[in-house]
Amino acid sequence: TLLTDVWGSSDGVGWTLLSSGQIPAVQGFACVSLGGTLALLGGLSSVGQTQDSTYTSLDGGVTWTQTSSGPWKGRYLHSSAVFQGKAWILGGRAQPIVSVGLNASLL
Repeated sequence: TLLTDVWGSSDGVGWTLLSSGQIPAVQGFACVSLGGTLALLGGLSSVGQTQDSTYTSLDGGVTWTQTSSGPWKGRYLHSSAVFQGKAWILGGRAQPIVSVGLNASLL
């Protein structure tokens, strides 16, 4: 089961549930913080579709809005960084891994 909850902590010890059900049920996405905005980038859906979507939060993860689909190809297991005031997306997989004998629900 892919989860859609967002948790926050100021110290890494105490955690608070900030939102649930506002981000897509994806795995292998990246998340960056840029200029006070959190951005969730790409991912792989529960039915194996790679995503090129961007969801942003301006209030620290409480409210999320799909702001765009990227000009980049849908991907998951990629990396993202912030450098010189810009968000960067690097590499990743464009298609799900399919293996004989592997339970598809684990992908």
